[in-house]
Amino acid sequence: MMKSIINILLLISLFAVNTARASLITSDLSADAYIAYQGMDWAWASPDNIQFQGCSGPADPENYLTNVYDNAADVCSNQLMAPEFHENWRYATASELDMLLNEIGLSAFVASNGSLIQASAYWNTAYTTVDYRNFLSGYVASEWGSTGYETFYVRDHEIVVPEPSSLLLFAVMMCLLAFRLRA
Repeated sequence: MMKSIINILLLISLFAVNTARASLITSDLSADAYIAYQGMDWAWASPDNIQFQGCSGPADPENYLTNVYDNAADVCSNQLMAPEFHENWRYATASELDMLLNEIGLSAFVASNGSLIQASAYWNTAYTTVDYRNFLSGYVASEWGSTGYETFYVRDHEIVVPEPSSLLLFAVMMCLLAFRLRA
């Protein structure tokens, strides 16, 4: 009887440990459109750092995340979306941009086939490529404002840390397993 109870408790604790995890970051960017470095994902988002090129943009600039303006109808040559257009992405800080230039470097963004790892199609209405020459010259930015600067966005990796209840269940499971092996 005691052995049956221990087996049931062991199964319940195994199931509970496997299901008590934090959720992972999800996004609609494909994994080959960004690189990972020191706990962050880096997306080379645009060859220019201007929100609206060739037009003044919408009358209500706060709605640009929900409205993608047609380049032909609005006579805009390009609309660069903010990083929040995709879940969990954000502007890079000045120190992160320094890390990009001084630690990561251009070689991290070169794929095995020689093409650049970039995500301009995910944030631009017209641009589909980036310009490595600006990167080599140190012309990188994140927040909008400079034409001729390459735009980089980042997101932090979600670190999966076991919850205290998961650790407790794991400890109980190990005790039950040890007790079962003795019996």
